[in-house]
Amino acid sequence: MPLVVKSTAKKGQNDVQNAQTPPTEELKKLQRELENLKEAYQTEVNNIV
Repeated sequence: MPLVVKSTAKKGQNDVQNAQTPPTEELKKLQRELENLKEAYQTEVNNIV
């Protein structure tokens, strides 16, 4: 069991390190895409109502 806890802790540490890295171009592109999808979705919702 201690091995599982250790690997989970290591993964958590990696997640924190990854979260602290500055956004890459790919991430920025995905964020723009997400914003566009949100706007498109909101437009569709407004059209239905």
